[in-house]
Amino acid sequence: MEIRVGFEIEYTAVQPTPMVIMLSIHPSRFSDIVGTESIIAEPNTPIGFYRDGFGNVCGRLVAPAGGNRPLFGTNPISFAWPRPGSSPIVVDMATAAMAQGEVQIAAREGQSVPLGTGLNANGELTTDPNEILKGVLLPFGGHKGSAVALMVELLAAGAIGERFSFEAGEADNRDGGPPRGGEFMLAMSPELLGGPDWAEHCESFFRRFETIEGARLPGSRRQRNRLSTAPREIDANLVERIRALCR
Repeated sequence: MEIRVGFEIEYTAVQPTPMVIMLSIHPSRFSDIVGTESIIAEPNTPIGFYRDGFGNVCGRLVAPAGGNRPLFGTNPISFAWPRPGSSPIVVDMATAAMAQGEVQIAAREGQSVPLGTGLNANGELTTDPNEILKGVLLPFGGHKGSAVALMVELLAAGAIGERFSFEAGEADNRDGGPPRGGEFMLAMSPELLGGPDWAEHCESFFRRFETIEGARLPGSRRQRNRLSTAPREIDANLVERIRALCR
């Protein structure tokens, strides 16, 4: 026996309002579906799907600055600069105010996040990570961060013919893994551009940088931790969660 199910839900909002869509069939029942499950928004609105901590299929994206309608992904940027004889300078960051994984960790640990990290489902600023996970993340730096996220979209999707964030969300098969998206990589030779003394020239800049009280070269702490052979402290609750998954 086959059952055909369909329904319509209508909302009237006085302004663009971020929403979390939780109307999908649970992944444990995907094998029972004949055909394709689809959720359509009218007027056309991009929907990005993900799974919450309970395995439910939900949908949301990042809201651009100046509005609360989601559009961007977290759009990370990575930059690496070689240092002959030393660990490279590595910048690896999301263009969202905080990476989604960090928000999820804060929610799990019962911690708050800085104001400006995201909006709740009503489009209001909040420091509660659980409420942000029901709403949307904001870009860092307001309109400037939104502009950077826009550039990432154009380079990693428009310039190479890949999917924009909202397209990747719409095409996601919702198996729990990351949706398919593009990557843009640019490599340059500092010796060709800066001459044979480029390395020492840059080292003089780094030395000046490190004379600033409180300043730290990006990635330096992570590199020291990776090279350290000292004992590591690990959260006992996290260890127990990992062990429970292996049972």
